[in-house]
Amino acid sequence: MITGAVGFVSFLGILHSWLAERRRIEEGKAQQQLAALEALLEALGETETHLETLRRGEAELEGNPTLTRLWMRAAGRFEPVAPEISRRCRFKGDYWTQPGSWTGQQIDTANIRIQDMSKQARKMLEHGQHASQ
Repeated sequence: MITGAVGFVSFLGILHSWLAERRRIEEGKAQQQLAALEALLEALGETETHLETLRRGEAELEGNPTLTRLWMRAAGRFEPVAPEISRRCRFKGDYWTQPGSWTGQQIDTANIRIQDMSKQARKMLEHGQHASQ
């Protein structure tokens, strides 16, 4: 009987360690998702500001290194938690290197219209699913 009790106590210790590690992993993943969402929101905000200057005629549609960097940063943050969103952000970063070389068809195929990217961010915020695809 003592052997069984010792085995059970040992099992409980292993289970406790496993649960603690699982909790640590989940907390780390939640932090990664939050960082990814923050990067996406920053890229969206800067892009919206730039698009407004384009609408007002205060800028030309040309490559924008700042937007490229922000979208690539968001892509990197999403890679471990939501590869599909990462892919879309990477395409958006590519777009901002030479926006005039992209056709409307290519933009639609890549699913990177700013409205679609904003919709994705709102969906994640509303549902608390930081990186759901």
